[in-house]
Amino acid sequence: LLGQLENTGPPPAEKEKISSLPTVNISQEQADCCMECPVCKEDFSVCEPVRQLPCNHFFHSDCIVPWLEMHDTCPVCRKSLNGDDSSSQPPSESPTLSMDPRTQERWSF
Repeated sequence: LLGQLENTGPPPAEKEKISSLPTVNISQEQADCCMECPVCKEDFSVCEPVRQLPCNHFFHSDCIVPWLEMHDTCPVCRKSLNGDDSSSQPPSESPTLSMDPRTQERWSF
């Protein structure tokens, strides 16, 4: 069962794409809006350097780089660094996990 869950996510981002992500400084307006890093949940401070993904989400470099070394997607919206939305892609051809129908009924809302 656990073997079915391995290697089912997006591939790692290319090192060149990670290194080419822009580093921007948080503005006063962004800091006033209590923007936070979605990974560590710490508030950004004025003039703090952060990495901006193509989907316009901001992260501390130390938070996002390890993620991107394992996944080619934004951890918030799942858009690929290529701009593709992997959350709307059809399921892959990999084996699927089946759930007992009685359990499915219990979890249907």
